[in-house]
Amino acid sequence: MSKSDDVRLYGSVEEFRQAARNAKEPVADARVRASFDTEVKAGEGDSRTLMFTISSASVDRMGDSIAVSGWKMDAYRKNPVVLWAHDATLLPLAKAPKVWVEGEKLKADAEFTPIGMARFNDTVFDMYKQGFLSATSVGFIPLKYAFTDDPQRRYGIDFLEQELLEFSCVPIPANSDALIEGRAAGIDILPVLDWAEDQIKRCGDNARIIKLAEGVLGSNGEDLVAISWAERIITAAGKKIAGRDEAVVSTQRLEAIERAAKNKRLAEKRARELDAIRIRSV
Repeated sequence: MSKSDDVRLYGSVEEFRQAARNAKEPVADARVRASFDTEVKAGEGDSRTLMFTISSASVDRMGDSIAVSGWKMDAYRKNPVVLWAHDATLLPLAKAPKVWVEGEKLKADAEFTPIGMARFNDTVFDMYKQGFLSATSVGFIPLKYAFTDDPQRRYGIDFLEQELLEFSCVPIPANSDALIEGRAAGIDILPVLDWAEDQIKRCGDNARIIKLAEGVLGSNGEDLVAISWAERIITAAGKKIAGRDEAVVSTQRLEAIERAAKNKRLAEKRARELDAIRIRSV
């Protein structure tokens, strides 16, 4: 199959399947993305490297398979960047100094940027390391493929040879609960929330913005940072809040949370003062 500048991008194997079924000849010059729940192994100590299983030979729930022996990786190894959600407009999260086949799996070491270099990258690294994110996605060019004859896999595709273009860390199947649980574990989740907000705004889908914000609020109704973020994006979506009709966050709710937070700070301050008095009296 030849390559050209007229490359067709398919966001999923399902989109590629539809095009391939309707085509009279094998689809050429296509780029396909396939997402997987991944195995993640963290390095020892302060290592910034995570080992991912980014693909396998297993037949997925849609009846498709990607032959591990068919991966062509020479081009990728010349620029082995790891992206976030296939977004090449963002700076890379990491680099992959090693990509290899082990048994029936395609694996990669992802060396993330040094801590403090990029806040977003730090968040993604922490969420994978602590198990709050668990998926990756490969972008590839199908070089040779065939529809299966297996009646149990109707219209299933066997990708026999494919060129690896990149692989990405992706937020699916992360959800608002996972994000808030990540925050409770001390992870700075706001960069991921801001990214999600930006993606939805690009689509102009206010309903999804509101759903995301309400999911965050519902996960932890006493998280002041999450409430502040949710208020901001709901306001951007044009929905009324705080004391008006259709309020997502009522004035009374905010005041109650703020009082609780203030009382907690006062109690902690009083405890420190008592500790100081005890030390002086010894």
